[in-house]
Amino acid sequence: MKVISVDGRILLVRMKNTLGFISPVAVYAPTARSGLEEKEMFYTKLDLTGVLVDFNAVTGTDREGYELRIGPYGSGTRNINSSYLLDFARSGRLRIEGSWYQRRDLHRWTWYSNTGVVAKEIDHIPVDTRWRILQNCRAFRSAEFFATDHRLVVQH
Repeated sequence: MKVISVDGRILLVRMKNTLGFISPVAVYAPTARSGLEEKEMFYTKLDLTGVLVDFNAVTGTDREGYELRIGPYGSGTRNINSSYLLDFARSGRLRIEGSWYQRRDLHRWTWYSNTGVVAKEIDHIPVDTRWRILQNCRAFRSAEFFATDHRLVVQH
């Protein structure tokens, strides 16, 4: 097993298995409180497709300018973090998978506030648009790791 720390926000683990190698990637994007320079540096280093990422950003419901990046089922109100996410998707010809399917809220929301009052979809799976098959994403409410306030998102 080999662990590669790209920086404090991107960690790559390379593990050998019977079929070859698997490389899980742990990624944590800067939050809304982070500075613009930190956000720009993060997205410059990020070069991933088909990997679940805690982008700390909603896609928004307004698709204007991003019709090929987000589907008709985006969520939330777009902000600066949303712009970084969507610009990253556009520059890499990526599609945010979960936004293309309508889902029940319990399968959509990937983050809950400590009080449980606020729920958002801020974890996303970007996929290369050259892949012909769209796949749905689902958040699993019972799959919590290390007392996190996030839910596991799986592409199926």
